[in-house]
Amino acid sequence: MDLASGPAVFEPAKDLDGLIDQGTKVGLKSDPGIDPNILSLQHTTLFGIKGVAAYADHARILGQEDDTVYAYIHEGLQQC
Repeated sequence: MDLASGPAVFEPAKDLDGLIDQGTKVGLKSDPGIDPNILSLQHTTLFGIKGVAAYADHARILGQEDDTVYAYIHEGLQQC
């Protein structure tokens, strides 16, 4: 994997219009050809994973960890 490409070298645009243009290329709705039902399922899954991750982080802070939770998050992100 080349770390000198992609997110590692991303530079935000200098103005608001440029930032908006960059956002439309990578946002949740960046692929207009995707089936709306699949897109909705991906969004629901992603937001659910964010919630699970927040709880997992809080539990870790309190000294509790479970590798199955991390595996679940990893598997879910691969499906998005």
